[in-house]
Amino acid sequence: MEIPQIPFFKGNIKNSLVTILFFLLLLLTIGKKYTYLFKIEPLKSGVTYVWIIIALIAVYFMMYLFTDVKGILYYSSPLKFSYFVLLLIRLVIIVPIEEEIVYRGLLLLVPYKKIKYLMLVVSSIIFALIHDDPLKIIWLALGLGILGIRFNNIWIPIIAHGLWNLFVSFFAFKI
Repeated sequence: MEIPQIPFFKGNIKNSLVTILFFLLLLLTIGKKYTYLFKIEPLKSGVTYVWIIIALIAVYFMMYLFTDVKGILYYSSPLKFSYFVLLLIRLVIIVPIEEEIVYRGLLLLVPYKKIKYLMLVVSSIIFALIHDDPLKIIWLALGLGILGIRFNNIWIPIIAHGLWNLFVSFFAFKI
């Protein structure tokens, strides 16, 4: 069985930071009514982190039940340490902020509340389609979206997404 390698950078950090700044400015210029998305109060509660862990475990079990994932394998990276650290910074911090602002922020939490569940499906499908294995990633997208709706906050899916990326940086799914 072949263990997948950690993906190389897709784009550069400078472009990602510009994208993050653009969407943050867009959200802030839309109006003060969306500042609740960035409140840190939910981060102070231990219940929030229990929700994150439960959601990520549920995502794994949905992948296990409905895709070809049949377990987890630990693997060590063949990359040089400095490159691996830069890759982790990108995968655990920059990419989650970038993707969550777009897919959970602008597409899910900003639109009118009556269509939030429709937008959960739409944003999850779009998120899954930009990744290599959409049938697996749709479960992660739905889990992150549910966390976003539950807490009405963008930081929670960002943290969950970062933890997921950290996990898959050290463990491979056995198929």
